[in-house]
Amino acid sequence: MALVAPRSVRFTKSPTVAVVAHQGSRKSGPHYIHTALLEDGSKYFETMLKTRLTQIIPLDLDRDVDVTDFDIFVTWLYKGCIDEHTLGDRFVNIWTLASQLQSDTFKSYIMKEGRVHLQESDYLSIAKFLDGDVISKCALRDYILSGLATKIASNGWVSFIERTRGGWEDFMSHKDNGAGTKGKLISFLMAHLDQMRQNGTQSSPAIQLEGHGRAVFHHPSPQSQHRSQTLPVYVAPMESTPHIPIPNPVSKRKWEAETVQQH
Repeated sequence: MALVAPRSVRFTKSPTVAVVAHQGSRKSGPHYIHTALLEDGSKYFETMLKTRLTQIIPLDLDRDVDVTDFDIFVTWLYKGCIDEHTLGDRFVNIWTLASQLQSDTFKSYIMKEGRVHLQESDYLSIAKFLDGDVISKCALRDYILSGLATKIASNGWVSFIERTRGGWEDFMSHKDNGAGTKGKLISFLMAHLDQMRQNGTQSSPAIQLEGHGRAVFHHPSPQSQHRSQTLPVYVAPMESTPHIPIPNPVSKRKWEAETVQQH
């Protein structure tokens, strides 16, 4: 059995500061957080700690972020992890929060965990709600569409559609919105698949995880910054995929009827 090294507690020697997060009339806190964790985990807080004039740091959250998302960030600061079910439910929100807080380590963590835990239905649910504004944010868009493309390339279109549990059929049956989100999503997705096909090479063994083709995202958490080790940075993989057109969803009832007629 592998031994787990005890979490460093050196950050506890630093003072604490009160942080209150606001979203409209709602608030989270005050959270009394060790300054060493805030400085290592967020460039935003690092700057605020250098320029603050009061004992309380106010944080006005982005409109797409809830106060509970800041609670998740605080949990990650201290534990170095968050509940995996939170990723599917709050992925876009905590991604947006990581961007607002300028926290590369938090974003790297949720990217790594997302690749491990997000399922086909999760990716599609997120992609469906990328509005005209968000879809232009390249990093988030590329991450979601890359995840969708990898799922399709790995398991094939039929398996992908089945695993969305009706989500793909529902998505394809709805009319596009005024921002053209559906058309953009499909266009970007096919571009990702085509790019993967053109590359035609598997990921380097150096960025594989136990030979299963999953990318290794190294994400030192704030508390790990207080250890005497240096972790390599995330390297994005590229995987090959056959050029397969998008299939038209066929209802189970129609398929059964056609099968009976053939017999």
